[in-house]
Amino acid sequence: MKVFSMSQRIYYKDLEPDAELIIKKDLELYNCMLHKAFKICFDRAYKGVTYSETDQRMIKSFYDTSDYFPLSAIYEAKALVKSLKCREKEDRDLIKTRGTMSRFKTT
Repeated sequence: MKVFSMSQRIYYKDLEPDAELIIKKDLELYNCMLHKAFKICFDRAYKGVTYSETDQRMIKSFYDTSDYFPLSAIYEAKALVKSLKCREKEDRDLIKTRGTMSRFKTT
């Protein structure tokens, strides 16, 4: 789930060099957390892997951060894995439908 707030738009080119660096590092950190969270969720969903710790604790301790970034990354990763599973089911259903349709075709 993404949260949007209404505020004045700030352009990257108008930022101070320190602010640019901070934002860039935060985005890189979030993307790393998202990648790790997706791997954890994917392993659970497709490989049957179990972990002794919760997703939040693993990511939080690995990156040594507060709750906001890890939780956002975990929710996004869970949504991506769920979307992937739905897409695979749709593809399987489509293949079944095409296979059934080809049996009824006359040439």
